[in-house]
Amino acid sequence: MMGPSLLVDNIEYGVAWWYVLAFIIVCYKALIVASNRYD
Repeated sequence: MMGPSLLVDNIEYGVAWWYVLAFIIVCYKALIVASNRYD
């Protein structure tokens, strides 16, 4: 378990991780739509 001080220190890293995760999800959904379109 991370303590409050570690959580505060890692807020910027956490925000960057959420941006990366959202980008991966969007790309994955785009690939699914493209594959369905070509069927």
